[in-house]
Amino acid sequence: MVGDVVGPEPDGSTLWRVDRESLLTDLAALIERDPCNISLRFHYANVLAELGRTDEAIAAYWDLLTRDPSHRGSLNNLGVLLYSANRWQAARTCFAEAVSIYPEDPVGHLNLGNVLRESGDLHAALEQYVKCLALDADNRQAHRGLAMVFDELGDETKAWFHRDAGFKGAAIQFLPYYGRGPGVPLLVLSTAGRGNTPLGPLLNTQIFRTSVAVVEYVEQAHSLSPYQLIVNGISDADGSQDALMTAEDLLRGMALPVINRPDQVGRTGRAAVARILAGIPGVITPRISPIARDEITRNKTQAIVEKYRLDFPLLLRTPGFHTGRHFLRIDDESRLKEGALSLPGEYLLAIQYLDTRETDGYFRKYRVMMIDGILYPYHLALSRHWKVHYFTSDMASRSDHRKEEARFLDDMAGSLGERVMNILHRISTLLNLDYAGIDFGINAKGDLVLFEANATMVVNPPETGEKWDYKRQAFAQISSAFERMLINRAGEA
Repeated sequence: MVGDVVGPEPDGSTLWRVDRESLLTDLAALIERDPCNISLRFHYANVLAELGRTDEAIAAYWDLLTRDPSHRGSLNNLGVLLYSANRWQAARTCFAEAVSIYPEDPVGHLNLGNVLRESGDLHAALEQYVKCLALDADNRQAHRGLAMVFDELGDETKAWFHRDAGFKGAAIQFLPYYGRGPGVPLLVLSTAGRGNTPLGPLLNTQIFRTSVAVVEYVEQAHSLSPYQLIVNGISDADGSQDALMTAEDLLRGMALPVINRPDQVGRTGRAAVARILAGIPGVITPRISPIARDEITRNKTQAIVEKYRLDFPLLLRTPGFHTGRHFLRIDDESRLKEGALSLPGEYLLAIQYLDTRETDGYFRKYRVMMIDGILYPYHLALSRHWKVHYFTSDMASRSDHRKEEARFLDDMAGSLGERVMNILHRISTLLNLDYAGIDFGINAKGDLVLFEANATMVVNPPETGEKWDYKRQAFAQISSAFERMLINRAGEA
């Protein structure tokens, strides 16, 4: 997450009373009387953002910037909102402009570093974090960003140095709460390393008073007690086993309800899930072999191929990374060692390549969410590339693909058929997680081809614009289901 929208704090005046909707009305009236008042317009945009009215807030910041193109707060806050709406390139442009105009502002360098890191431009991100720390040596967020950069670059010593600087003495972070009354006190468990599911888009800031605890730095378990509900956001069983065990130790003996207990998540590594689900009729799972990276790079390729019964092409990935990062297709054994050398990590996953390309030349990846035992369609992505990710597919440019996705979202059972729906219910039961998702394809025989099934699945709101309106109901259903589950479980405390 790049950061939270930073606006003026309430000061107890009439202008900043708790009722944000009334505040918007007051601000609109003041702006009508004084349309050139940039401060009022900035306050107005900030309140829209606080209320979660993201599209309106983005429009308000854009309007302000047409009047004052160098407004520092609007450049940074607009960038944060664009980033949260998955408009990464636009966010990057905002942050780059902020840094260009205000090179002495550490916040701009921090935000630009975060979006560069998320985009995979690690060395450029590192440069921005270093500039941020040169201006603000105690900036914990910059240290946390550097920890993630060095983790991806494979330098664990530097990664842990910056994790310590970022989290020691600050293990619990309190997120903004904009509701009336006390709200539902909720704690999200996270790891200082990789392996967290970003749950922010699903946590209603007008209902939940949310704190986030980094388990490696929580000194005393009793500090987790003043909550009604705990949500375990550590989700990657392959990349975060140590953090999951630490989280389970912290929870031992506590009577609070927990969403996605760490020990249950710990059983959902890629290889383990593939083995478990392979027993379901109609499910095709890949053969997955964990192999030490050094074993591949230091031994003869033929020996590795024979030992692990590898067939080509195969997929090679570093566990713990998502969105296609550190994930390769190796077309023949002559490229195996080269591929392993290009990936970070102590061990790699060699995954059987299952070709799900259909007769029209497209790969299709369905994502179905499983929340409290109920299935919800989230998206369908079509791509001519084997590595199908929604944000790199051509969904934005192909109306026929969006129509196909709309049919899936409107009628999942009709699109998938009874057989696949029964399989999905069976998978949900076997995973036994409160919150999870499954990515899959369907082959010519009508079998479900597993890509992955676990708790790492991210659910983001659709992008702005009419072309994405067909996706909003599906997101709303998932968001409402997650919210209901949390409220119901909190009521059990």
